[in-house]
Amino acid sequence: MYREVPLQRGLVGGHSDGAINNLNEWDGLIEVKSIGMGTLRMEAPRMHQRYLDGETLENIWWKIQRPFTTHVKQGMLYLWMSWPRYEEIAFIYESKFHQQVKEFVVAYNPQIIAPILEKAREVEVAVRNNLPPEPPEWAASADSRICKSCPYRRTCWSLEAPDESTQENDPAPAVRIKRTTAAKRKRAVRSAAV
Repeated sequence: MYREVPLQRGLVGGHSDGAINNLNEWDGLIEVKSIGMGTLRMEAPRMHQRYLDGETLENIWWKIQRPFTTHVKQGMLYLWMSWPRYEEIAFIYESKFHQQVKEFVVAYNPQIIAPILEKAREVEVAVRNNLPPEPPEWAASADSRICKSCPYRRTCWSLEAPDESTQENDPAPAVRIKRTTAAKRKRAVRSAAV
């Protein structure tokens, strides 16, 4: 039977694919990743381009010498949530091309996720003070692809609730939170951080 390992610290949560306890005196989390064309396109565009330029998938597979950056960040967040129980995470990469396997063991390094944790702290302060956090830099407008599917779209962009005829087609619930000025939000974040 397969069971993921639930992890939680404050408002941050996730599930690691597994954990090993005291195997040859090694304790650590496990993340299994299937590596295919989509992974290369998103995580390693240069390798993907090599494939498009005619390099074989076998050669590209052997050039993967370390876990991809987004996987490492995910793993560091998992280690942060499970600290001090686990200090390392093993990434097991399985090739969709030919089912070969690679393993990378990475030690916990909080510096890798410091910016992510800072944003998480801002969100936690906003939740505690019942204030919506500032939209991230990549959220250009309420009509951006990601924002359209977010359940907090109306809150972030101060949108009015739709009339009843359009509400059933809109996945975003009508949440009303009184917005405050950016200056007040920043003061609240600074005072809570102290």
